[in-house]
Amino acid sequence: MSVVSSPCNFCSFDVPVSSDRCPHCARPSLFPNVTLAGARAQTDALDARFSVVSGLVGQISLVLQRFLEEVNYKSEAVIARPAAEVFRLATSDRELYANFYGLIDAGTRLPNGGHWDSVRETVDSKFFPYFKEHIRFGALTLNGKGLANYGDCFILLRDDMVGHRSTVFEENTINFCEKKNIALLDGIPIGHTATWLRRGQLAATKLWSKLHGEMIPLDFQRVLMSPATTSADDDFIEVHIYGSISIRSVSSVSIDRNKSSVKIRALREKLTKQRIQVNEH
Repeated sequence: MSVVSSPCNFCSFDVPVSSDRCPHCARPSLFPNVTLAGARAQTDALDARFSVVSGLVGQISLVLQRFLEEVNYKSEAVIARPAAEVFRLATSDRELYANFYGLIDAGTRLPNGGHWDSVRETVDSKFFPYFKEHIRFGALTLNGKGLANYGDCFILLRDDMVGHRSTVFEENTINFCEKKNIALLDGIPIGHTATWLRRGQLAATKLWSKLHGEMIPLDFQRVLMSPATTSADDDFIEVHIYGSISIRSVSSVSIDRNKSSVKIRALREKLTKQRIQVNEH
């Protein structure tokens, strides 16, 4: 996944793929993650992987096609965060969701010294060269549920606010690098990422072996997302969102029904005032 450039649509001078605007005329460019995921080499490699899958599924081809379509047209991006963080986000349009790098730079968080924090910058620099600070991470969901290891509130994002700047990867990027034993100077294998509009194809390519002929659409969520005891063992399609997220980027928030406290009640009230739908899980 090397850094490349492409001509600006207005002034025709080269724009590095890591830039979201032309450095020469300053007009907006595409989102870097979308540019990389939509590159011909990436799409061809994903098509090749899916072609192999299509030849293997045999009698469950109809289920595979239905799964692909359900994910492609109905899946959404969800972020799981603690209630306190969602409450802050819901207090004002001016509050923005901060990623790991934003919190570190602002001095509001210290790295915990764990394994993931120690390799995060290396992995993120491989996947998002020179723009990792702009990426927010989520997961694909078909029923609004997220991964509880990251927080007890599930923030469902509006497709019209994030779809155009989102890409998907077939699993947690750190886990992927460890499974593939990708060394520091190695490139990222192609064909494992996709633009938002091709997320169904990526999911079908990864998960085809978990499908069977008796499945109906209600079964597809447990195929798409498999929560585990720890975040390192969660299995899901990772969503990469470029740029900021505010409460206006949110369609609904799901709160743990087993939690009842003054803070949770206050969060419900705050979300309702912001006209955000509140659900329970």
